[in-house]
Amino acid sequence: MLSIQIKKEIKDHALSEIPSEVNGLLLKAGNYYQVYRCKNLSYQPKEHCILSSLDYINAESQGKIVGYYHSQKNEGTSVLDNFTSISHNIYSIIYCWEKDTFYVIEPTLKNYLFQDFEIGRADCFSLVRDYYREELNINISDYYRNNNWYIQDSKIIMRNFQKEGFRVIEGGMRKNDIILFGDEDDISHLGIFLENDLMIHHPRGNKSCIEYLNHHYKNRIGIIIRHKNYEQAN
Repeated sequence: MLSIQIKKEIKDHALSEIPSEVNGLLLKAGNYYQVYRCKNLSYQPKEHCILSSLDYINAESQGKIVGYYHSQKNEGTSVLDNFTSISHNIYSIIYCWEKDTFYVIEPTLKNYLFQDFEIGRADCFSLVRDYYREELNINISDYYRNNNWYIQDSKIIMRNFQKEGFRVIEGGMRKNDIILFGDEDDISHLGIFLENDLMIHHPRGNKSCIEYLNHHYKNRIGIIIRHKNYEQAN
């Protein structure tokens, strides 16, 4: 996908506008990929990019949108770069002109997103089980739960997480840690930390999604747990 020619076209676009940042889309038409340059509508183009919605609509008529790219001076990726890739299920491509470096974020979580809520089948706990099985090859037992599980047995998670191979983490969170919302006597929700202050979870009554760990969520965090077999745990 990110061939020498595609890289050259993105780089040429970036270098033509320095010190302003540029953005654009990567399209797939048949078996071919092409770069579609877009306008940067930001009032501070040296600081960030805002994609033109009109450009986006026009690009859709020419091929399938499979990626978004932008340029910047410094190395690295941002929270927004990750969020764009994950939430829109497209590649996020960043070209850093100061070091002549490309970064590519691949959309890997599409199978867990936008699922309708159904207690016991598609809820916060089933999302955790599916993610750990598919992404980390870690199997977690299933536990019966109905619409009132957190009222009828609010300690079911605290009673079983050690048996499932998890331990409480006192320090900072790492990718794939499980966030337990509430306190030891009243855990009512789970989410998975994805780095960069993002988490994937399935809110009650809504579709599964990725959200920022904003103040509302951070204030509700009770316990962080990590699996003993997870390779980054040590």
